[in-house]
Amino acid sequence: MLTSTRGAIHFIAILLISYRLVDAGIVLTNVERNIDISSQLARTTSKIVATNEGATSVDNVVVGIDSASASKVAFLDATLPQEDEDDEKVHLTLTETTIPEDSTKASYYTVKLQSPLGTGQSVAFLFTAIMSHSLTPHPSNIAQSEKQLVIFKDSHYMFSPYLVKKQTTTVKLSSATIESFSKLKPSSSSESTITYGPYKEIAAFKNSEMKVHYENNSPFLTVNEMTRWIEVSHWGNVAVEETYSMTHTGAGLKGHFSRYDYQRTPTYSAIKSFKTVLPASARDVYYRDVIGNISTSNMAIKDDSVEVELKPRFPLFGGWQTQYYMGYNLPSFEYLFNKGSKYVLKMRVVDYIYDDFVVDKLTVKVALPEGAKNVELHAPFDVTEGARELHKTYLDTTGRTVVVLNKNNVVENHIQDFQIHYTFEKYNLLQEPLLCIIAFYVMFVSVIFIVRLDFSITKVSEEESEKEE
Repeated sequence: MLTSTRGAIHFIAILLISYRLVDAGIVLTNVERNIDISSQLARTTSKIVATNEGATSVDNVVVGIDSASASKVAFLDATLPQEDEDDEKVHLTLTETTIPEDSTKASYYTVKLQSPLGTGQSVAFLFTAIMSHSLTPHPSNIAQSEKQLVIFKDSHYMFSPYLVKKQTTTVKLSSATIESFSKLKPSSSSESTITYGPYKEIAAFKNSEMKVHYENNSPFLTVNEMTRWIEVSHWGNVAVEETYSMTHTGAGLKGHFSRYDYQRTPTYSAIKSFKTVLPASARDVYYRDVIGNISTSNMAIKDDSVEVELKPRFPLFGGWQTQYYMGYNLPSFEYLFNKGSKYVLKMRVVDYIYDDFVVDKLTVKVALPEGAKNVELHAPFDVTEGARELHKTYLDTTGRTVVVLNKNNVVENHIQDFQIHYTFEKYNLLQEPLLCIIAFYVMFVSVIFIVRLDFSITKVSEEESEKEE
């Protein structure tokens, strides 16, 4: 009885929400979806044209993501269309809408428009969603020299709380080898592209499963856990060390690995190397694991970056793992700014690890100089700030404040700057030199005192010493 009552409440809530949104007068006159699944990520970019057919102006438009994709979303963004590729993107405010959870567990987001949309007016914007772990290897295990096939599931229609008058969907694949795909008429395929639509008069909340089974040999490399340690020094250096735990999350290797076959026949899904991009001012770069230094790496210094090609000690097949850590130093004047005793550290949450990377769990720890106070963290997107830690190193007395931030499901679009504001009195810089001076002073005084001590067991008189002479 209680379950049926809850179901009725959910159903009534959905009807009320649907009525409120439709009553707002918003109609999506045209939607052009582009789904790129040529890598291990699924990138969906929808160009939406919304028209206000109501009697009053509106300030925002609600977009939805169906339940099948909602749990896999790594990044969302809403922007205005660019007339020229060189134009700077104009980002619209995107916030999750508080709507009672319906039976489908869909997610809703409000796009704040730049200006109110009057009656009869239209506005166009781009809604981008990047999803991780949305491609499933099928078969789940393949031989060493076999090609990898994956299945992608989505909806033929963009999930929307509004009526959609016209919509087309284009799916970009990594290969022209297509095992099968759902055929909701009209639909067609040409080489590595599948086109659905145009579909007309699509009702609100309508859903229809899309399924594509195709060849995808892109590196399915996932960073399970990553810890980024940043140590700030007011003596001109910022030290960065990153620890990685990675897994090849593609189709598992069937049977045993053969080095002979690996050298003799091509392998399609094995990961032999990947490229990491560091800041242009990075120096003293090292790449190591628990055994020691990994010499199978190459570094190229570019004008605007430092590219490091990393080669694990062994090729990575499906299900195989590797762990390593990499570090480098940066000049602090490029990332640390101050006005008097107020300082701002501005650095990236994460650097470019490899093409189309996915980090399931990221932890960033920033160790500030000893004596830093009034510490505040400003993140470019939602993060979870952990409890402050205390780190002690050479010449520290009370220890350094460590700011901790956590973020799950990190992708390339999260390469953005965070800021840490704090105050630091410059006289604190004298602490370490004074400690060194005091230590050397105590050592010299101790040596002078010790050499003047007489540790002989018996005292020889002057007469005895003269006789001995």
